[in-house]
Amino acid sequence: MDRELRRKNLIIKGVKDEESGNREETKEDKRKVMGKIRVNVNMETEVDEMRRLGRYEGRKQRPILIKLITGNKKMQILQQSRELKGSNI
Repeated sequence: MDRELRRKNLIIKGVKDEESGNREETKEDKRKVMGKIRVNVNMETEVDEMRRLGRYEGRKQRPILIKLITGNKKMQILQQSRELKGSNI
């Protein structure tokens, strides 16, 4: 059961983490990531949860966890992942 849920998760690393860490800046980071992916993802119906992992610690960049509803959308995003490399989100 747990493995099935994790199969649909994506972890994106290297996204800059703002010092204040308030929710509005985090939402903006999420929008930037989803915009760069270039896969049509409806945040309300296809993304179950999207959040930062861990606590804020100075210069350390926390990864973003994206929990998707379907595994097919994850595969589409992974196929487009080369678009994210070096994009300095």
